[in-house]
Amino acid sequence: MLTGTPGEGQEVGRGQYLAPLLGLMMIMIDGYDLQSIGYVAPEIARAWSLDIAAFGIVFGAGLAGTIPGAMLAGPAARRFGPGAVLKMSLLVFGVGTLATAQAGDLAQLAMLRFIVGVGLGAAVPIVLTSVAQNSPARFRTALVTAAGCGQPIGAILGSALCARLIPMFGWKSAFVLGGVLPLLVLPGVQALLGGRRPRDDLTSARKAADRPSGRVRDLFSREFRATTLLIWAAAGLCVCFLYVILNWLPGVARDSGYSFENSVLVIGLYNTGTLIGALVFGALIDRFGPFKVLPTALLAGGIFLSLLDVSLSSRPLLLAVSLISGFTSGGGGMCLAAMLVLLYPSALRTTGTGWALAIGKVGAALGPIAITFALRAGLAKEHLFYFAGGAATMAALCLIALARVRASATGVSSEPPTGRQLV
Repeated sequence: MLTGTPGEGQEVGRGQYLAPLLGLMMIMIDGYDLQSIGYVAPEIARAWSLDIAAFGIVFGAGLAGTIPGAMLAGPAARRFGPGAVLKMSLLVFGVGTLATAQAGDLAQLAMLRFIVGVGLGAAVPIVLTSVAQNSPARFRTALVTAAGCGQPIGAILGSALCARLIPMFGWKSAFVLGGVLPLLVLPGVQALLGGRRPRDDLTSARKAADRPSGRVRDLFSREFRATTLLIWAAAGLCVCFLYVILNWLPGVARDSGYSFENSVLVIGLYNTGTLIGALVFGALIDRFGPFKVLPTALLAGGIFLSLLDVSLSSRPLLLAVSLISGFTSGGGGMCLAAMLVLLYPSALRTTGTGWALAIGKVGAALGPIAITFALRAGLAKEHLFYFAGGAATMAALCLIALARVRASATGVSSEPPTGRQLV
């Protein structure tokens, strides 16, 4: 049994690595769900004789559902306990996804995607916070980043599975698998939340429950106000370009004459680049700090996302740009998600993470709806990638501003996530 926070010279219990492993598995399911709708939409459009542009409402509904889910995660976890909230979230997520396979029109599909989004939105901040809380201090950033890599891993596996399932069993099979997976991980919730934790972290969590901290208004205290607003903007922009790519790239590739298998390959390479980029940038962050690494990655990502438009005419170029844009923009965005969890002290982690994800997704939810109207007004689908590139560039500028704010402040967080400060 550990008697304190693992330091550089202390032994780390194996139980502390169980939480990141389970967190990885749960975030993988999120990645699968996020990617599968992008593959399923073109097939449903063909089956129902609809234009793919009409699915912007469906994409937006799924995102919109995550907003109340993420906002309520922190207050609900303090009231009912994180275990009960996480179990209910996974149950809603799983049952809602199974029901989606029975949708008969766009309205039903959008409604069910909203319900699934509520469950998913509540689950993610609790999972990420639990990973951060249960991880050894010296490896906390690396392990949270590794757990966050579950999203591209799940998306990559989703690419392979959807490429097999949909041609053989139809589009409904993707939703059936997506509904069964969260129900299968329900038994792991207790292990995720009840693993061994450093005693000082456990004590601070108990004390936080006994005092009026961790409230939404605490995010706007003088100490955290600028951090909260800037990280909300950066997170929203990252989610925005991520959803544009994952939702629209397969359909645009199909409309440009590529086969279903090639459209799967294109988005699979983007997700592969995201995974590699997250691991590389995570290591660089430990050495140089996030505010030197992430703005550079996202600025480069903005350039390569914009190049997806001109690369559509050449298959080799499209595959290369998909991989590199995933490495830069996707990898940078994934590390931003890990940094988000670690910006606040433990008492504020679930609330801060949940609200940042929720407010960030407000813009991302409105994005697909705005895109739908823009497409109906005559905007070429390929030009959406310029929009994604601009969002990545603006996210980088927000992080540059955040770096200046934190550099001019002292004691932004009483719990530095790693041996290297965020400032």
